[in-house]
Formats: sequence, structure tokens, C-alpha cells
Amino acid sequence: MPRFGKNVLSQYLRTKCDKQLRLSLYAPNELEALGWPVPLEARPAVQILRDRGKEWEQAKMQDLEGAFGSQLHGTKDGEKFRETDLAAFLTANPTAPAFVVQGRFDHPDLRTTFLQNIGLTAADIVNIPSFTAFIPDVILCKVATSDDMEILPNGDTVPIAPGGQRKALLISDIKHAGEANSSYSSEVVLYAVLLANWLRLKQLDGAFFIANQLGLWTRAKETSDLVKLIAANPAATTTDRLNTYLGELERVEFPIFFQTVDHFFRQDLLRVLAVQDWIELDWHVDSRCSSCDFLGHRNWLRASDRLTLDAHRDHYCVTAAEDVGHLSRVATLSRGSRKTLEEAGHINVTAISQVAAADPVFDQHNALKADRKHLPHRATALMTGAVTVAQDTTTIDFPKYADLQIFLTVNFDPGTGLLTALGSEARFRQRVPFGQTSTVQHTWGADAQTLLTPTLDEERNVLISFLSRLAEIFRFVHDPAVDKGGPQGEKTSVQVYFWDRRQFEELARAIGRHLNAIVMPQTEAYLRGLAWLFPPEQLLEDDEIMLANPITFMKTVIQRDLRLPVAHCLTLFNVAQTYHND
Repeated sequence: MPRFGKNVLSQYLRTKCDKQLRLSLYAPNELEALGWPVPLEARPAVQILRDRGKEWEQAKMQDLEGAFGSQLHGTKDGEKFRETDLAAFLTANPTAPAFVVQGRFDHPDLRTTFLQNIGLTAADIVNIPSFTAFIPDVILCKVATSDDMEILPNGDTVPIAPGGQRKALLISDIKHAGEANSSYSSEVVLYAVLLANWLRLKQLDGAFFIANQLGLWTRAKETSDLVKLIAANPAATTTDRLNTYLGELERVEFPIFFQTVDHFFRQDLLRVLAVQDWIELDWHVDSRCSSCDFLGHRNWLRASDRLTLDAHRDHYCVTAAEDVGHLSRVATLSRGSRKTLEEAGHINVTAISQVAAADPVFDQHNALKADRKHLPHRATALMTGAVTVAQDTTTIDFPKYADLQIFLTVNFDPGTGLLTALGSEARFRQRVPFGQTSTVQHTWGADAQTLLTPTLDEERNVLISFLSRLAEIFRFVHDPAVDKGGPQGEKTSVQVYFWDRRQFEELARAIGRHLNAIVMPQTEAYLRGLAWLFPPEQLLEDDEIMLANPITFMKTVIQRDLRLPVAHCLTLFNVAQTYHND
């Protein structure tokens, strides 16, 4: 039987995929019995990230236990917290403030009551799967204050009546991520509105209410302020500890994200459930699919999963797209653009390769209008394997020549918000007066520096080592010695190449995290100067946009000017494979 749990919501919000949503409602053995796609292990690193997430949850719960001692309630298995009965905790009427971690709640009537309260009809409710139990990471029970707002079972919020004796319940979720996102925020909002319904079902709403002060405890800080407070002042008051804990949280705005939750149940889930056969559900392969268990990217699969993939190619999106020429194989085509083309009768890659740039279908969508001269050629490239260059193309961000070319790669973990590796390579030809030929050349070979542990200290060490190498390069090309930069070394033209803007931004953020160490007076001048080449927000006054920085984002150039036989999305690896498939 299909079941709905909070992971179903968060996965859908990340992928916006109808097919993935429907399949995620079933257990693997149920999918197999139905003859539907069974999940494959998405990527080798996904389970590692999940394990790190669990470890981070436990670490933050240990921080709470260290700060609040007996005021924290939970069930431990050895050193690890596991789920505990939320009803038992609340029925005991805990003295505020008190925390409960991994508090589990469910009720046989929770689904029906919640869906009725948000306005679904009985005919719609009967189609919604049953609910699993829900387990928020942290619930704080505290004395209500005048600025608290109560979350009602229908998603409305109201002020708390003066003089009330009910205690406020504040919900937060621990996330192994550098910052909050919409799917994480929506999970916490879902917990809140479900708990508001559950309190009434359990007749606990006379003693407690759900406060709209929701939060996410992320990895924005490697060491929490709570731990620092206790280390610096073991006798800190409970009020100081509570305020420090609340200051750790990224606030989740309930009214904003409740709209997402409401739309999911009232429209998205009902639309998907109305389709009886999964194969008729809409799907589209793009970068959002990288952690989906139904993607079917062969290179990421273990041997047993490859056998499953080969036996059921139509079950998995990458192989199915290849077999039918699905339009999502055209790397720059968005979901909306694809649907517009399909509605006009252009249903596969072959059809798009034959559409003229003047075809009226391109006027029906802004993205199609902008890409009308390229889409047919990109489709042709997928069919033939040939690389072509757009005619009459011009670019200002990809110079024809630069004396010094620096190529940088920045790998990062979006979960922790930290860098994972940095790579660099550089090529130099000495600048000489016009009409002369340069004979001095130098190459700094490809070098990769990898973080061995995901910590701020390790990131700082690797980052400074990386920047020191760049400083060495700049020092060389500016040296007037004849075997280095030469007499015109100070006029050396420079161009720095990144794959995309996101890599540049992550490098700039990392520099911002360690800016004090980089710009210290004793730091070498060239290294300090690099902070301005990759400036973090702290160095940009009034959010000014950098002007005239010698930086090229290769993905932008490739997407605009080249037609490559690359399916689904442009990545550094699949573009490189096009030119170096050996």
C-alpha cells in the first residue's frame, strides 16, 4: 500500500518530478510486485552524505544535552539518540523549558483530519495514501510570550490570547547543509501543521500550542555558539542558553512555506495519483535528478543494479530517454520548453533536428525564442556526435588571447557548505613589444588539493595552499627578469577560467570564511591581493557588482556558442569527454 512520509514531500520539491513522486510512495518490494521500477542506488556518494547527515544530527543533539542536561528528554541507544514517544513526553506535562529530541507522533485519524482542515473533499481524501509516523529532530517546550503566534490545524496563524497558560512548542530540524532551502523549510512547516492537528486529536491542545517560531539548525557554523557559550561560561543561565540555541537557528517563515505544503496536497499529489499507470506520468532529466533512485545513469551503478537497468531500460529515465529520443536529452531544454514543443507535435530529438529556426513554435516560449537558432543543431549533434560552432557568434568574456591563462576547478559539498577540492593549471607566454616574437613560455601543470576532513581548519589550510600557488604564478609573471615576466611583465594580460559561476561563488565564499587569515599583515602581498580577484561579500561595498574582472565562465560560453553531443545537462565532465574520450 502506498504511504506518505515527509521525505516524499522534500524529494518532490527538489525534483518536481511526477514520476519520482508516484514511485516514492511505495516500498521497493511493492514496486517489484507491481512490475514498476524499483529503486537503484543513485550515486556512490549519496549514502555517504546520508550517513554524515545522521552523524551531524547526533552531534547537535549531544550539544543540546551538554547545554541543557536533564532538561533534554530522549531515548538513547548507547551514545545515540533514537525515536521516543512524543505523547508520553507531553502527557507528563514537562516543566518549561524542556527539549525532546526525535519525538515520534502519529494517529490513525491524522491524515483525514489534516486534509479536511486544509479544505480537501472526502472524495479527494480517500485517494491520498496513509501517513507514516513523523519524527521532528527537536521540539522545545517553553513558556509562551506575547509575541508568539499559534499555528492552527488549517494552516492559519493567530496571536496568543493574553494571560493564557498553554506552553509553546517550537519545532526545529537539524540539517547537514550549509544553508536552508525550500524543501527543508517545507518539511518543518509540514511537521508544524500536522502537530497542530495531532494536539487536538490527542486532546493536548488545552495545554500546548504550536508556535510559528520554526527553525533549521544547519552547518552554517562548524562549532555551535551553544558549545562555545558552555565552554566559555559553564555557569551560563538557562535564559542565555536558550537565547543562544534560538540564535543558532535559521528562521523558517511559516506563511510562505505553508503555501508550498498546501499546494502539494491540494494539487500536485492529487494530480499524480489521478494517473493510474506510472508510465504515463511526466518526467524530465536534468541536473535536479542527480540523486534520484530511478535515474538509471549506468556509470554510477553497481553491477547488480546494472543488470536490473539492462533488463528494464524503459523503467529508468536516462536509458528510456536514449531509446525514445526524449526531448530532455537536449541539454539546454527546460521542462516548460519541452512541453511547448511536445504540444506542437515535436515529440523527440529527431523531430527537433528538422525544425527550422523560423518555425512559429519558438515564439510560444521565451526560452525557445532565445534558443531557436541552436536547438535544431544541438539535436543534430546528439544524433551524429558532431561538434559545431554557432555561426556569426561573438563574445566579450572569452578573449582571443591572454598572456597568462589560469584554469581553476572548485569542488564543494552543498551539504556542508565547505570546499572538498581545488584544482589549478596555468600557461604563460612572456609579453613582448608589438612585432616581436615571445620565446619565454612557462606552464604550471595541473595540481589538485583535496580536503582530507570536512572541517573549517582543513579548508583554511587547503585554501591558503591553493592561493599561495596562484600568488607564486603572479609573482613569476610580474618579475622583470628576462627568463620570467620580462621587461613588460607588469603589463601581462590575465584571464582566469572557471567552469561556471557557482564554482567562482563557492571559492569567494570560502575566502570570506577565512578572510582574516588571508589578509593578515604578515601574509604575502600577492596572496592578499587574490582576495580582490575572488572577492567575498565582505569586500564588496554596497553589493557592488565586480567590473572588468578577467574571469570567464566556460559553461556560459559553451552553452551559447557550441553545439555538443551532450545529453540532458552540460557538466565539466561530459564536455571534457566529448573532446578527450580516451
